[in-house]
Amino acid sequence: MGNVGDADYIYAFQKVVMPIAYEFNPQLVIGITMSDCVDIVSAGFDAAAGDPIGGCEVTPAGYAHMTHMLMPLAEGKLVLVLEVHSHMMIVERRADIT
Repeated sequence: MGNVGDADYIYAFQKVVMPIAYEFNPQLVIGITMSDCVDIVSAGFDAAAGDPIGGCEVTPAGYAHMTHMLMPLAEGKLVLVLEVHSHMMIVERRADIT
């Protein structure tokens, strides 16, 4: 799945995720990144550039853009929770953008 980057993820977010999210019309959006739990909203970083698991190329700017796309939902009530895990250097780069 290499070479899948910001444009690919943002396109899928716009065409698939956001229409479903708007139809669902949530009162609150919760994003949880946890290695061994069921996610309410998958906010993992396996797609991050440099992550050995995902092999994709999503940049901090790409993650920021998708996060900002969620803001109109639930009148801006957005909660993001990040669990510390083994790929800390990649996560630290992503956390700097939020």
